[in-house]
Amino acid sequence: MKNMPAPNCPQTKKIENIACARVQVAASSRNIACVGFPSVNDNHSSDRPKENGFALALSLALLSFLALLVLALVALIGVEARVADAARSHRLAREHAKVALQIALGQLKENLGPDQRVSAQADFLNSDPDNPIVEGGKRYWTGVWANQESNATWLVSGEDPDPEDSVPSDEITVPLVSSTGDPSEDDPVLAMSVNVHSDSPSSSEHPSGRYAYWVGDEGVKAKLNLPQGNDARVATSFGVSAIDDFDRFDANIDGNIRDRLLSNGQLLALDFTSNKDANETLARNFHDVTLHSKGVIADTKLGGLRKDLTAGLQWPSDPYIKSIDAENVDPEQRPSPFEGRDSNGTLVLTAPRDE
Repeated sequence: MKNMPAPNCPQTKKIENIACARVQVAASSRNIACVGFPSVNDNHSSDRPKENGFALALSLALLSFLALLVLALVALIGVEARVADAARSHRLAREHAKVALQIALGQLKENLGPDQRVSAQADFLNSDPDNPIVEGGKRYWTGVWANQESNATWLVSGEDPDPEDSVPSDEITVPLVSSTGDPSEDDPVLAMSVNVHSDSPSSSEHPSGRYAYWVGDEGVKAKLNLPQGNDARVATSFGVSAIDDFDRFDANIDGNIRDRLLSNGQLLALDFTSNKDANETLARNFHDVTLHSKGVIADTKLGGLRKDLTAGLQWPSDPYIKSIDAENVDPEQRPSPFEGRDSNGTLVLTAPRDE
């Protein structure tokens, strides 16, 4: 009979070991040679496969992988949280910028909408160039004066801004236009920021953000894209090449191209300056030249449009055109200066003919 392996049970092992011991005692009492029996524990220990710790190594590897996975998830969540916070801050900043734009447009319409208004830059107040009263960063603030008032309204953010006053220590100034790169000019544009608070009571001490705005006056700049000509009835170019940085403008840019210039990007594609860096040239002349200036010939005293006498002054001499003594003519009988038109529909200065 084939020997079967003994069951791996502690009680069975004990019984087998006792039986082996009794056989050995009986054999020795009868003087019978007996070969030593191996104990059951020895047989079982010799047949048991060797364990090399593979399960422990596998467990440690799985734990390490899980730890790395947890760390990766934590890092990913942190990155996503920072991205979401940055996106929220960006949206909030854009909304603040829209609020500042709407406020600036409202200030512009309210103060410069009526015809009886005059605008100028703050450096207009510097009567003595050697001792300016307007500090740097405020030179290009736009002031608006009513025709009967001496106090100006400044189109810039802040509470009651005044270019002649020093900036309070608790105010935060924002550079809206950086220095143009001209070493001879202190020409950045600074504006005081305004805190924005949300509706929640807890935000009274901690603002959700700030905004600042500045309205620049394009009307005081030289317009580059005026048409060329000598007709006094139409605004024409004064000769852009008179500006040092635009010495090639008149020679290389003809009237057809000049009329279609709409942006600085188009201007950069043209040979308008002898300087190597055209971008630097435009930046240096940011406060001096423009492509976007528009104007209305308004009567700042009485309102409405001014009466343009240029057409009448340019009309060829006519024996029937007479000078009128305004002091001795009854206002009701005084002829209108725009009483007639030529064949092209141009208004001409005429007076009644003598029959």
